[in-house]
Amino acid sequence: MRNEPGFNRLSPATQQRLFNRLQQLDAMPPAQRARTLERVEALERLSPEQRQQVRNVMQQVGQMPVTRQRMVRKAIRDLSQLPPEQRHAILNSQQFKDQFSGQERQMLGTLMLAQPYVPLQRPGDGVEYGGKQ
Repeated sequence: MRNEPGFNRLSPATQQRLFNRLQQLDAMPPAQRARTLERVEALERLSPEQRQQVRNVMQQVGQMPVTRQRMVRKAIRDLSQLPPEQRHAILNSQQFKDQFSGQERQMLGTLMLAQPYVPLQRPGDGVEYGGKQ
């Protein structure tokens, strides 16, 4: 990493953050590492404006009550297991509308921009918000 062009021009604090993040990544189980890298790549494919929207929404989720944060995170996990066209249908389903406010659904839609499609890993897993599985 130290041999990368421009790395030595970064502040020592930034260099340390990068090292720490790489150590965290290296310590992850392979499947988790792959999902993390897929999310980073999905975020990089977004426009600068979309990336900023995702960051803003992530901050808003962090300010929600813990119970709502858990629900939103579970919805993100569940929705990421669906192809993009099914995500839209679930976000607009009545069951989903009953569980999440309009603002929360909009936030989830924004967060889905940076969520790669990760097909279900185990038979019998599914999404609990209605719609076809």
